[in-house]
Amino acid sequence: EGYREHSETASYLLNTKFRYDFDSQSELTLTANAVHSPEAQDPGGLCSNFSATPSCTLLESNDRTTAQSNNIRFDAGESVSQQQFGVVYKRRFGDTSNQEIVARNYYTHRDFDANLPFGYFGGPLVPSGGIVELERYLVGGGLQYSHIYGLLGREHRVLAGFDIDSQMDKRANFTNIVESSTVGPLSLKQD
Repeated sequence: EGYREHSETASYLLNTKFRYDFDSQSELTLTANAVHSPEAQDPGGLCSNFSATPSCTLLESNDRTTAQSNNIRFDAGESVSQQQFGVVYKRRFGDTSNQEIVARNYYTHRDFDANLPFGYFGGPLVPSGGIVELERYLVGGGLQYSHIYGLLGREHRVLAGFDIDSQMDKRANFTNIVESSTVGPLSLKQD
């Protein structure tokens, strides 16, 4: 339960890192991250007499614990779940270990849902997109070479490499129907 009305949240996080040294010149690092936030209610912003709009609930008697009425009516908030895995391999070589190759790779999956504080109030049904469902996949990697050398009494580093990254999204927006758990018609679909 949060300080303000309609501000409850829950979140779980796991981070881990494992590093293995094959020898004094090479190492492998594995990382994993997982986030699960099944609920994050959104109470909305507070309005004063100077910033009030028709969709904004006025701050009355300095009660800062209230939520915007539309945020409650449309159950505004979000949930997210994300998993990420990465691997990095480093190898140093050369007479003084002044050269290095780094290879890296990562994978990420994110599932995000949101209820926005607007939608269908009645009358002819017009798709509004107040409910968002987003599934995202990211994958990438890279290879880098570096060489440290001395020139004119100063240390210099030359880097060369490349990265390849890809992002794939599946997004669907639906109409948010006021004071209802019913998901309205589809208003946007992107793959």
